[in-house]
Amino acid sequence: MYLESLHLINFKSYLVADLRFSPRINVFVGKNGSGKTNLLDAIYYLGFTKSAFSSSDQQCITLGQNSLFVRGSFRDGQNVSNVATNIQLGAKKIFKENAEEYQKLSEHIGKYPIVIIAPDDVDLVKEGSEFRRKFFDGIISQLDKIYLENLIRYQLALKLRNG
Repeated sequence: MYLESLHLINFKSYLVADLRFSPRINVFVGKNGSGKTNLLDAIYYLGFTKSAFSSSDQQCITLGQNSLFVRGSFRDGQNVSNVATNIQLGAKKIFKENAEEYQKLSEHIGKYPIVIIAPDDVDLVKEGSEFRRKFFDGIISQLDKIYLENLIRYQLALKLRNG
């Protein structure tokens, strides 16, 4: 399986972008600040329903805009799946696969597995176990739905306990 195309509107530094990818190796080249990391983040967004680098969806919307749109087409042999999200400020996040809206975002996790390693991930080695645990939780959650459900319940229980 691979990402065949990516369409962005108002995602971080991209007002509009349309990209097509090779089923082989793809390389992003450009000067610092040209948006390479933002493209990687948009791809991550399609797999995880959230940004790898921003703590809120609002931070992913281009400055001065009130919505964003991200769509990607994933090809697996002859099958193509279209994944899209449309986020409006102040509204519920909507995520769809082949025009069908997910009832819960967690239903999407793992359908399009993605692992991202960024320069700040040096903390995986340098810092405590919390960073490593979060990294591996993200990977395992894509492979095991029961693990993901238990992790979500555990995080909610911690949040309620810590108030």
